[in-house]
Amino acid sequence: MHTLMAKHARERLLLYALMGLSLATSDYNMIGNAGNWIKFDKVTGVPIDGGTFDGQGAGIWACKTSGKNFPKGITLQGVKVLAPRNSPNTDGIHVKLSSGVSIMNSHIGTGDDCISIGPGNSNLWIEDIACGPGHGISIGSLGWKLQEPGVQNVTIKTVTFTGTTNENLGKA
Repeated sequence: MHTLMAKHARERLLLYALMGLSLATSDYNMIGNAGNWIKFDKVTGVPIDGGTFDGQGAGIWACKTSGKNFPKGITLQGVKVLAPRNSPNTDGIHVKLSSGVSIMNSHIGTGDDCISIGPGNSNLWIEDIACGPGHGISIGSLGWKLQEPGVQNVTIKTVTFTGTTNENLGKA
């Protein structure tokens, strides 16, 4: 796990530069009780420059589809996700097959959905989001597979849409 922490809450890390590849473990149990692979603690306004973050998602998805327990209750707070307005297929945050996810106090602007909500989600909380440019927030692309799980108990509060093409929810 990588941890960047300031000694005092008012300190500011000017730049996190990654040269090369930061590779997470493919076994999420290796993270242990920390619950984080990369953690920025007590810093604000941290630009990330260069390199690649590889979360090794294939191992975690294999675990999810095997029916084993998977961590729930994830909170994303104070996240800034930006991609050029004309970049296709660049969802800011995509949530799928999850429960107890909160996305709060964040700014997301991309060439696609700011937040996309796919199948198998429950108890999703989205609040205080600045969304744009992009398509907005969508719940969609559901029903492509037989027996695909639905979406339930989604709360969306206090979202500002700026330069988005779709503010409404729902997608074919």
